[in-house]
Amino acid sequence: HTHRANIECRHGVPHLNPGHLKNDKDRGREATCGLVQINKEDLSLFIYGLGGQALESRLFPLGRKEKEMTYGCDTQS
Repeated sequence: HTHRANIECRHGVPHLNPGHLKNDKDRGREATCGLVQINKEDLSLFIYGLGGQALESRLFPLGRKEKEMTYGCDTQS
């Protein structure tokens, strides 16, 4: 339980940890929040600071492969 905001791929699936909103700072980390945007072509993940500044973002193209969704995400992660 680190409160560390991040965007990563796990086993080919995008994951977003938005961080925390507990205090302005907790466990040495600034307060952050996450945003997910989904449309027909892609999935976008964002992490924002409380001042509205974008701290991190990643775009994952969506696709289909034999009845499965694919996310343009490296399967080695």
